[in-house]
Amino acid sequence: MSDSQYTLSIIRKKCVGDGACCDIAPYVFDMDDEACAIVLDPPLKHTSDEKILEAARACPVDAVVVHDRTSSKQLWPEE
Repeated sequence: MSDSQYTLSIIRKKCVGDGACCDIAPYVFDMDDEACAIVLDPPLKHTSDEKILEAARACPVDAVVVHDRTSSKQLWPEE
């Protein structure tokens, strides 16, 4: 996601396969064969950083982790 100010990761142990991230940002997130969210690399299409953060916040178990690419500060879940 070189055009995003964020780096993303999924905490697989926490993911419950809800799919909210995929519903909100389908060009950034997908589900794997184990019904766990994954970050597409590269994303299929540009998605705004606001939409990416919205998708992360929609995760009911905070399995989507968002860091600022420049400062490496964790933005979500809030520390």
